[in-house]
Amino acid sequence: GQINSKELKTGKYLNVKSGDSIGRYGIEKQFETYLQGKRGGRQVEVDASGRTIKVLKTVKPVAGLDLNLTLDLDLQQTAERLLGNDSGAVVAIDPSNGDVLVLASNPSFDQNDFIGGISQKNWEALISDPGKPMVNKAIQAEYPPASTYKIITSLAVLEENHININTTFFCPGFLKYGNRTYGCWNKYGHGDLNVIDGIAQSCDVFFYYSGVKVGVDKLAQYAMGSGLGKKTGILLENEKKGLIPTSAWKKKRYKESWQPGETLSVAIGQSYNLVTPLQMAVLTAAVGNGGTLYRPRIVKTIKDGYGQVVKKIESEIIGGLPASQETLNLVRKGLLM
Repeated sequence: GQINSKELKTGKYLNVKSGDSIGRYGIEKQFETYLQGKRGGRQVEVDASGRTIKVLKTVKPVAGLDLNLTLDLDLQQTAERLLGNDSGAVVAIDPSNGDVLVLASNPSFDQNDFIGGISQKNWEALISDPGKPMVNKAIQAEYPPASTYKIITSLAVLEENHININTTFFCPGFLKYGNRTYGCWNKYGHGDLNVIDGIAQSCDVFFYYSGVKVGVDKLAQYAMGSGLGKKTGILLENEKKGLIPTSAWKKKRYKESWQPGETLSVAIGQSYNLVTPLQMAVLTAAVGNGGTLYRPRIVKTIKDGYGQVVKKIESEIIGGLPASQETLNLVRKGLLM
């Protein structure tokens, strides 16, 4: 889209003049300085009528650089097709290095509409669309993680030695806690389960018991230690960090004490928990690779017009899951089942 006077005055856009286009969204905005290139020009001598007498100097234009993305085109197109008319996101990550293979958000919009300046009608249609096409849901939408959060509850309850592989809980289809009854998704119950079965069956009652043993603040410690509640650091604008609740957070936010029953909801990924699809993909990739948290990488290399690499963006380890290999092996076995 065309640069405006306010942007020109910031001094951020070198070699850009009024009337030039700049990246407005996503990668094109983030990597603007690499993609822009430099304008060429001629210095000429003219007569009084403006006719060129001779060319004094010529400066060749320099083409912008090319970005080599980590995205797998076939996978990306498949994900976008499968989303169909649904509102949501699909993220896929290579567990061995953090490469983002799919980053799909739906509904989307045609960025070409913005090139010459978007019409008022099209703009109003975009911002009033209930599907929020302008929001990149993979990195900006914050959802309750639901049963995917049971990975965190498993890590916490095992690492804190509240249970081991031989510990079982009985699921009759519900758990009576205080004066409330908390149901399992399977109203007929799962019977006796150890942690592997609990994960494999995604049994709510198993994780209610686990959550009560661990407590909300320990759950939060493991969630944040696994990369939730903070930005992943992907090189895209406006990434959201989600929310991992603690007893102190509730006291500050609502001026109320944490209730033990609320921990049951947190333990199965409900209550105040909020994550982005990208955060959960990074976490799951780390479980898959044995515990290494990678910063999600979306650009591999920056090349010139001759294919020479000008800059390489290396894979970056940002931490490790707060769990032993023994714990991770149990969790992986449950997830595989």
